[in-house]
Amino acid sequence: MPTASALAALPRASLLGFPPRTLQEGRAMLFPNSQGLASECHIQSGQPRRFSWRTWALLLAAGVASPAAVLAQLPQARLASLHPAGGQAGQPVEISVAGTDLDEATGLVFNHPGMTAVPKTQMVDGKPQPIANAFVITVAGDVPPGIYDLRVKGLFGLSNPRTFAVVDRKSVTETEPNNAPDKAQSAELNSVMFARSDAASDVDWYKLTLPAGKRILIEARAGRIDSRMEPVVELYSGSRRLLRRAQVGRSDVVVDFTAPAAGDYLVRVYDRVFAGSPEYAYQLKIHDGPQVEYLLPASGTAGSTTEYTVYGHNLPGGQPSPQKGSDGRPLEMVKAPIPLPGDATQLNSAGVVSPDASGIDSYSFVYRGANGSATPVNVFYASAPTTLVEVEPNDTVPQVQKIAVPVEITGQFQNRRDTDLFQFDAKAGEVYTIEVFGQRNGNPTDPTFALDSVKVDDKGMEALTRVTLAEDNPLNLGGTLFNTVSDDPVFRFAVPADGTYRLTVRDRYFENRGDASLVYRLAIRRETPDFRLVAMPVVPNPDPNTQPTTWEVSLRKGDSAHLMVMAHRRDGFSGDITVTAEGLPAGVTTAGALLGPGQNSAMLVLKSAENAADFAGPIKIVGRARIATPAQVKAVADAEAARLAAVQALPALLKGVTDAETALKPVTEAAAKAKEALDKDANNDALKKAKADADAAVVKATEVLKTATDAKAAGEKKVVDSNAAVAAARQQRDQAPEVAREARGGTIVWNGNPGAQQAAESRVAHQVALAVLKEVAPFQLNTDAVKFSVNAGSQILVPVSVVKRAGFDNPITLNFVAPLQNAQVENKPINKGEASGLYRVYIPSNVAVGSHTFFLQGTAQVSYSRNPEAAAAAAKEKEVADKTATEKAELAKKGADGKVAADKKATDTAAEAKKAADAKVSADKLATDTAAAAKAAADAKVVTDKGVVDAEAAHKAALDAQAKAAEALNKDANNEGLKKAKADADANVAKAAEALKKAQEAKAVADKKATDTAEELKKAADAKVVADKAAVDTDTAAKKAAEEKVAADKLAVETDAASKAAAAAKAAADKKATDTANASKPTTPNVFPPAAGIMVTVRPSPGTLAVAVANGGALKRGAMVEAKVTLTRANGFTGPVTLSLPLPPNVTGLSAAAVVIPADKNEGTLVIQAAGDATVGQLANLVVRASMDFDGQSAIDQPVALNVQQ
Repeated sequence: MPTASALAALPRASLLGFPPRTLQEGRAMLFPNSQGLASECHIQSGQPRRFSWRTWALLLAAGVASPAAVLAQLPQARLASLHPAGGQAGQPVEISVAGTDLDEATGLVFNHPGMTAVPKTQMVDGKPQPIANAFVITVAGDVPPGIYDLRVKGLFGLSNPRTFAVVDRKSVTETEPNNAPDKAQSAELNSVMFARSDAASDVDWYKLTLPAGKRILIEARAGRIDSRMEPVVELYSGSRRLLRRAQVGRSDVVVDFTAPAAGDYLVRVYDRVFAGSPEYAYQLKIHDGPQVEYLLPASGTAGSTTEYTVYGHNLPGGQPSPQKGSDGRPLEMVKAPIPLPGDATQLNSAGVVSPDASGIDSYSFVYRGANGSATPVNVFYASAPTTLVEVEPNDTVPQVQKIAVPVEITGQFQNRRDTDLFQFDAKAGEVYTIEVFGQRNGNPTDPTFALDSVKVDDKGMEALTRVTLAEDNPLNLGGTLFNTVSDDPVFRFAVPADGTYRLTVRDRYFENRGDASLVYRLAIRRETPDFRLVAMPVVPNPDPNTQPTTWEVSLRKGDSAHLMVMAHRRDGFSGDITVTAEGLPAGVTTAGALLGPGQNSAMLVLKSAENAADFAGPIKIVGRARIATPAQVKAVADAEAARLAAVQALPALLKGVTDAETALKPVTEAAAKAKEALDKDANNDALKKAKADADAAVVKATEVLKTATDAKAAGEKKVVDSNAAVAAARQQRDQAPEVAREARGGTIVWNGNPGAQQAAESRVAHQVALAVLKEVAPFQLNTDAVKFSVNAGSQILVPVSVVKRAGFDNPITLNFVAPLQNAQVENKPINKGEASGLYRVYIPSNVAVGSHTFFLQGTAQVSYSRNPEAAAAAAKEKEVADKTATEKAELAKKGADGKVAADKKATDTAAEAKKAADAKVSADKLATDTAAAAKAAADAKVVTDKGVVDAEAAHKAALDAQAKAAEALNKDANNEGLKKAKADADANVAKAAEALKKAQEAKAVADKKATDTAEELKKAADAKVVADKAAVDTDTAAKKAAEEKVAADKLAVETDAASKAAAAAKAAADKKATDTANASKPTTPNVFPPAAGIMVTVRPSPGTLAVAVANGGALKRGAMVEAKVTLTRANGFTGPVTLSLPLPPNVTGLSAAAVVIPADKNEGTLVIQAAGDATVGQLANLVVRASMDFDGQSAIDQPVALNVQQ
């Protein structure tokens, strides 16, 4: 990895991933188009990447190293992309999601109750079945337009959030292919297109039709919707002449266009470097409504309703503005009252909030005009009671803008080389926080400021004295995970003297750029301590900074997990912040975390019981603190400083007494000797003088001793008084009102790679979420020893037990992560076969006083099967599918066989039906013919019957005539005439008889023929009846066979289709069974569950101990050994102490009677007795403890080595 110095030597822009900035940024330029015609384009300034070279230099200096290979983890749902990334309020929208470990995704979780989702389904075997990773979202009509968070809920918990945009215009999803002008997708005016650059070199074209003079706005967004894309928008005429071109990194792109002529226009959208994947989404809004660029002022006070000036495009009733927008065109301005909520601690942002801005407060404002609503913009909560707008010109000293503080001013770097001067008066002892918000406003401003004191002599000449030059804020709360380094400067200004002070505010790149969109807020406020929290899931490994990866908080049953809580401390707030969780589901608990002075982040550990219910939803992380006033904090600091001075003075006072006592002793002895000599020779003048001199020396030395003793007593009283003053000041401070701040969520959007100089790209999440999975954790580390309040110089013992499940018995290594500086910790494993361990933390006297939270984390290799239930279910499904496929194949075979038989039967019966039909035709003809013949015979019989009758009548008539003729002839025999008449009559009789005979013969023939034809007719009729019946029967049989054939054909098709479907289902089930079986094969990942967050409050040490054990600490059972203890008092402690020998767990059979070291002594001896059954060996964690009253009950420890032998 490059060194910090090597990084610093590189061009800053190249490290950020952008080409070096040029003088052309933010300026209109002419580019030739494909037809060689000049077209006006606009290159918009890109917002710098959040992870700058300065950040990397800081991280490298702090020792952040390249990550090792990604550590294996248990599955955790992670969402990479969704499409489309938004929808219209009041309308359903179908989306698909993609990511990692999204198995059995059953729902979506939103941060707004007006949005719900159900899985999208398709019909399978007549039943609706869910489509994997596809959902139908319903957005209620009253959901305000804006950016929301969407998470996927599945087998492996809740995923990280991705943004879902709700719009109030028609929502359309891009339809491919649209990568050429002739394939352009039609775009409606006042619609929002949700699209993406699906692959490298993907280009999307859209076509819209406009009347002449129609003004429209084209807005493209990517960064707001968790996209990697840096969109470029181009507008072409129908003849493909380039009319506009705009890009602003991943910030919003705006094109304001009025159609010069009626016709079709084309919009082209692509990524700046033609990159693409499902993660390159964008939102394209084409409309004739309003668009807001920014507000002046940019902030207001909570609970106020203030008139703001709205700058933007197409604002109803808007007046022309001298300022230009991000597209280089003049903006319009309109006045609008904006009511702000009364709670100034909320972050309700109009867009994505980057880590550096996660500690600010804002309100999302939507401008609504007669032509619709604009995209929301932020109104920030002012940190000063008065808000102003910069008054130009204020670039030179004569033009300096004079202000009264405290105040918050909104300014702009409108032009190249723009410099803004502000001047104010302040009194000595006042303390102000001077802060500029630029980058954290969400724009590319990189502000700096210089603060100077201004003195004017009697000649009116100014003399400036530099107080500070403030640039970036290097504070990084989240390392590579959540980089809070900001380009915005902040400075604590303790006013040194009454006077006038001047601020010079500039953009870092003021020589190269200037733009009205470079808006900043200058806050000069009285020091107001406060804090904001961010709670962020981190990948569970020993150092998350080496693996900045998208993650969420998921607990298996009987599990532990942690998230990182970061504190933005404002205006010098250094008090304790107690962190806990609210809204936890049943079975999930936390001991909390504690962020003490100087600690800006800590891990909060959550634990789930083995019977915890499944859960997926939001929780609240809340921090509470007593925020003392700066005066109260100063009073404590002053009292502690006074006590320290008093304590530091004691050794000299004690030495003065000791020296005086030492000096008094020889002169007292000399005086005694002088007296003794004088007593032997009472009249010796020399001896008298010697005694007088000696007595005088004693008096003088006694006076010196008295003076020293009085000074010592006064010093000791001063210590006592200063202790009381400290206690009183602390009591006042600790009685400050408690405030509660709900943590904002944090999430990694795109993974980082520190080895490649890439931090994670992160943002604020709308909620902190938690999931409890149905899986059971392989083991769980537990301890109840998580909160300690000790004096520096104390030992802490943390007992840790482990619950092992499902055969797990591997070693578990426990390490203290981010322990207190200078603390001594014991990292060691819980070995195979062990169920617990005891972990020692020693807090030496050089550990900083205050509250601290550090982290005890386990590491172990486990055997893990991924979703074995799914593998078992898939195996069962495979069995069912195999059986079904076999059954369906058999049915298909039967259907095919039945079809063959039905086909044959249909063919045969059709043939028989045809034959019967043909026979019926012949029978019908025969019946007809025989009927005709019978009728003819009957008719002929009628004729012959009549001929016989007529012949008989004629014959009878002839006989009658013959008889008459004979009678007449008999009467006249000779009458010739009668003879002739009789002869004629006889001839007539013969003739009639002949005729009768012929008629009778003809009748006989006709009768026979009639009889014969009647019989033939009956036969033909009977045959017809038979033929008719046969025809009907065979026709019926043929129809039935045909119907059976249709049914058999249908059955064959259906069973064949069912068999094929069953075969396909079997193949799918086989694949699913194979895949799930492979996925569920045991693996051996490393897991890193936390045991606990250890919260330690370190109090000042009353002293230190030194222990010397006789015999080098060797002690036999049944014997005793002396331990000489020497106490060195400190921090003003002067009282007695009680020595004891507390036994750690698992050590028995040792005892020592308590020993008191009086207030005027420094040594004592403990006699340690070993019983006959005392624990043998080198005893661990054994200390001599000194207990005392020092700001309450206190104790200090000194480790002691003791080796008990048989």
